[in-house]
Amino acid sequence: MAHVLINAVSAKSGGAATYLINLAAQLVFANPEHRFTIYVPQALATRMPSRAGWISVIGTAIGSAAWWQRLLWDQIVLRNIIKCEGVDVLVSSSDFGVLSAPCRQVLLVRNNLFFSAAYESQVLVHHEWLTRMLFKFRRAMVLASMRSSDAIMVASHAMRSDMQRMKGCPGKHIMVNAFGVPLDRFACSALAASPPHGRFRLLYVSEYADYKNFTTLYRAVQHLSQSEQRDIRLVTTADPWQHPSVASVSRDEDQRLSRDPSVAPFVTNVGYVPYADVPALYHHCDALVFPSIAESFGHPLVEAMASGRPVIAADTPVNREICGEAAMYFKPLDAKALAETVLLLQNDPPLRAQMSMAGRQRVEQSFDCRDHVERLLTCIDEVVRGT
Repeated sequence: MAHVLINAVSAKSGGAATYLINLAAQLVFANPEHRFTIYVPQALATRMPSRAGWISVIGTAIGSAAWWQRLLWDQIVLRNIIKCEGVDVLVSSSDFGVLSAPCRQVLLVRNNLFFSAAYESQVLVHHEWLTRMLFKFRRAMVLASMRSSDAIMVASHAMRSDMQRMKGCPGKHIMVNAFGVPLDRFACSALAASPPHGRFRLLYVSEYADYKNFTTLYRAVQHLSQSEQRDIRLVTTADPWQHPSVASVSRDEDQRLSRDPSVAPFVTNVGYVPYADVPALYHHCDALVFPSIAESFGHPLVEAMASGRPVIAADTPVNREICGEAAMYFKPLDAKALAETVLLLQNDPPLRAQMSMAGRQRVEQSFDCRDHVERLLTCIDEVVRGT
């Protein structure tokens, strides 16, 4: 039996926290051959599923510290923990690994921003020089972590393609292991043929960031509110006042739009929603809208399809890879095209039903989180054996 340490200290929120909760839940039932120690943020430790005898969870506050403190913790403190605890395999779950690790290492690269040409040309170029320099340093650390790893894992073929185009990317094999959702949690619920009160309810599950493309989304709401069919409602878990310390080139414009009289009455911000309550968001919407210009995977896409909800997504390779025919696509920065796509879906109940069925089938075939965990455990087994 090998001792596997999963370093997830930076999984504070969003998709990273969701992934970790689902991973731990599956490990409880998988009864793997190895012993697992999982380092997580202190706040997340209390939300982790019931522990099994082969799993221990340790909470730490280092994930909320400054980036340089996290770097020192990874390279010095974690290295000492690995040696003292006799760890056989380190699973670094969020981009950064231990350089020249004293054990075998599996690296999960989750942040596609480091490799996205769209993000670099459309967003990063507008940031201040210090932000751009720190971004490039962090990308260099990710590439160094890849070179120090025995196995590299990403969640989509689109992301792997972006990585392989990056100068300095290691030539070793990069494994694609798609994320998934617990299918029993996101049960497929019936779509309303005619939305209640005639109001078409759009949902955007996200945290605020400039690459999430709220500007295009708000401008699309503006177009819709001025159309003849103005009975729409956007429900979102994020707004431009969220995470004020995070640099954003679009925050001022997004705050202005969110207060605009042609936008504000049509948008409801529900704020943070515990993961256990997220399925209800999909149950009470008619479609998911996903305008993000750069993602490694996009958990809400899979959650919406599992819930039987059609998707309107920015036309990016990763979104097409995940959703296929279960989504309608629009040019990422074209607000008018997004508004027109919403109206088309709103006025076509048979199309919504067709997409609903296609999405659920797609998730059942390709995005069950149990399959992701099985592939991860197989990878760990092979790393333990040195194969």
